[in-house]
Amino acid sequence: MKQQMKILKIGTTKGTFPYYCQHINFTEDNIQTCNGSVFVNIEDNKYPIEGCVNFNILESVLNNCETPQIQQDGALLKIKDGPYSSEIIIDALEFPEFSPVDVDTIEITAELLYLLTSAMKYTGEGLLSYVYMDSTHILATKDKQKAFYYEHTIPMKSDQVIGINSKILSTLSEGVELGTYKDNTVVKFDGGQIIFKIALLNNFPKQELVDGVNNKPLITKLCNIQPIQEAVKKVSSVLMNEQEKVIYIENKENLLTVKATSFSQGESTVKLNSELKEFFKIGMQVKFLSGIDLDYDVYVDLNKHGTLYLTNGESEILLAGVRE
Repeated sequence: MKQQMKILKIGTTKGTFPYYCQHINFTEDNIQTCNGSVFVNIEDNKYPIEGCVNFNILESVLNNCETPQIQQDGALLKIKDGPYSSEIIIDALEFPEFSPVDVDTIEITAELLYLLTSAMKYTGEGLLSYVYMDSTHILATKDKQKAFYYEHTIPMKSDQVIGINSKILSTLSEGVELGTYKDNTVVKFDGGQIIFKIALLNNFPKQELVDGVNNKPLITKLCNIQPIQEAVKKVSSVLMNEQEKVIYIENKENLLTVKATSFSQGESTVKLNSELKEFFKIGMQVKFLSGIDLDYDVYVDLNKHGTLYLTNGESEILLAGVRE
């Protein structure tokens, strides 16, 4: 049961609304949780329980057990494990009715899971907390200053749009299926479903991100991201007490300088070799350069020193610099 509890927990909350949000519902056939925005249904109730039990209490009791023996005695759920025993009240709550939804899905592969995990690093708040996936692209952005772009060929309906936030991503693994039902995201796994109520993605800036990548100017390779990340880690020590942590990247004659300056703490500089002879300079927030996989190379527009373009040959990342 402990493994099922991990999945069921996604559909609970410690709040008080709706009134059943803290409970796990055992029916003759299913085990369910629902917090108003997430509905979890596990098929085949193998436990001799019917009714609603407080999820958090049940979870706490089971965490104290190695091999729990579970049985229902009227309005009590009795759990025993050696010398330890506990009784939990079973409530008769009116729980939302659930019927499994039949939807077109795509299977989560190792590659797709990697892409969604990578894209999640570039999400923001509100509508931008979602990774946007349709029949042609996987997109994510944080305030339109930091963006992830990937063109895919996964078979999906042309009008299908799937939103994935961090909570949905936490339920995905290889072999799990992902789909949509009435603009909601559906996760199907062996023996059950999770339905996530998500924000409407109509206003997601898809076209703006696509145009930003496809209409990018002629760019030139600077270097791989790894030496820049290592340099940033070293120089950012002097920015420890700064509210806004910004480093400056300057290139000239195949020499790349990464510099951090603090009026109160001092200055740090790292010099690197680059593949670019021409002059280029940009200021960048430190947080934008962290967490990027090392297979990405960095490109620049020599005519406009405002953006870094990163690509690993399959997906692209755009990082907007700070304004002088």
